[in-house]
Amino acid sequence: MKKSLVSIQKESLHIKEITDLINRDPDLRIIRDRNLVLRYRKHFKQGGQKVVLVGGVYDMLHDGHAGYLLRCLKLGDILIVALDDDALTRKRKNDPRKPFDSEMDRARMLCFACLAHIVTFRSIDEHPYDLIKLLRPDILVTSETTADVSNRDRKLLKPYCGEVIVLPPQSSNSTTAKFKRFAEMQGSAMAEKMLSAMNELFKPLNITFNAVETKNDKRVS
Repeated sequence: MKKSLVSIQKESLHIKEITDLINRDPDLRIIRDRNLVLRYRKHFKQGGQKVVLVGGVYDMLHDGHAGYLLRCLKLGDILIVALDDDALTRKRKNDPRKPFDSEMDRARMLCFACLAHIVTFRSIDEHPYDLIKLLRPDILVTSETTADVSNRDRKLLKPYCGEVIVLPPQSSNSTTAKFKRFAEMQGSAMAEKMLSAMNELFKPLNITFNAVETKNDKRVS
C-alpha cells in the first residue's frame, strides 16, 4: 500500500529534525523499534550520508563520554548510539549496583547533550553482533578499553561495516572512578558520625577520639 502524502511529509520532517542536532527532543531521537532505526539508516544511505554506529553504557555522563562521542560524530554524518540497557549493563560490568542512571535517563542525557542523532538499545537477550549486522554501518567505532570486544571480534565484524575504528579513551575520568569516590565520601561521612557518637559517649570520662589513628597510636586524651 502506498504511503499517503501526509505520512511522507511526516517522515521527511522527522528525518530533518534528527539530522539537526540542535533539536534535543528525546522523544524524537530515542527509538527502540529496530525496524524504524533500520528505515532511517536506509534513508541516510540513499542520501549518501555516512552512518556511524557506536555502543556503550554512558552511565553518569562525564567528559570522557562526551569527548569520545564527539570524536564519533566527526567521523560521519549520522551517529547512532546503541545503548546497553540496564540488564545488559549489569551483566557486562558484573556489578548488580550498576548502572547508576537508568537506561532512559542515560538515553535522554545523550539527547540533551547533543551527542547522538539516534539512540537505540541493546539487550541481554540478543547477540552482541545483531544490531551491527542489521544496520551495517559505514563506520563501527569501538573503544580500546572495552574488555569484551577483542581484535578477533573486530575482524569478524568487518564484513558488516565499511570500516572499524578503535578509539582511545578521551579522558582519565570514568564512571567506576566516580563510584569509588562516592563510596569513599559515604564511608568518610559514616566514620565522622561514628566518631562523633563515640566522643559523646566517652565525654563524661574526658576521653576524646581523634579522626586519625594509627595502629600504635590510639591518640586518646
